[in-house]
Amino acid sequence: MNVLISGASGMVGTAFGDVLKSQGHAVTRLTRFPDFWLSGHTGYIVGLTESIADYRARGAFAAPVIKAALLALNTALIVAGLIGIARALTRPGTPPPGVLLLLAPIVCIAAVHVVMFAAPRYQVPIMPFLLMFAGALWLHSPPVGAE
Repeated sequence: MNVLISGASGMVGTAFGDVLKSQGHAVTRLTRFPDFWLSGHTGYIVGLTESIADYRARGAFAAPVIKAALLALNTALIVAGLIGIARALTRPGTPPPGVLLLLAPIVCIAAVHVVMFAAPRYQVPIMPFLLMFAGALWLHSPPVGAE
């Protein structure tokens, strides 16, 4: 058993060493990171698996509109969640432990996918946490028209 653990540790060390030595890998990961966040997740919906350009080339109009609407909705939720995070962290005093606990999975998963392969499916576990921050933003916002 110890041989397996030490062998795995050696492989992990080698893999991270190779990643750290390769500047091209870092640049590639950073340029692909938007792929992690910007998706409407329509690749998993029957009838919406093709690109918007493919649908437009065929003259289909409903599918691109649905794909764009889902992308806009997902992006709006992410932005609201990020604003909620910023507001929670910039309040006076130390952030409550609950805020840091909810923030931990977002930071950890996003940080891993800066280095590793970033695909929208890896964003799915983060979304409930971002939605909580988006909800907190909505709950703690002043009513419209309030002075």
